[in-house]
Amino acid sequence: MEIKVNVGETTLKAVVRFATPPDSVPTWEVGNSSVLAVYPSADGLSATFDVLAPGASSVVVHAAKDTDEILLSGLVTAFAGGTYVGSVEFSTG
Repeated sequence: MEIKVNVGETTLKAVVRFATPPDSVPTWEVGNSSVLAVYPSADGLSATFDVLAPGASSVVVHAAKDTDEILLSGLVTAFAGGTYVGSVEFSTG
């Protein structure tokens, strides 16, 4: 998932859902800590964020089920006033 937010946004939240509960508490990380600060909940199923500066940051959630790794990802693009935003679409083949 991708979201675009104004740098002044103060209510950025995320939730993860699993078809089968993981064996471990999910952990959260941001790819660019100058753009986002992440505050995961105690159970790891949600997080809130501070939007710190214009830019883009990935958000990655790690968990495990049996011997398999579960990897969830998203992208946050933070923009300042007067900035135009769009998106990039990918495909294979």
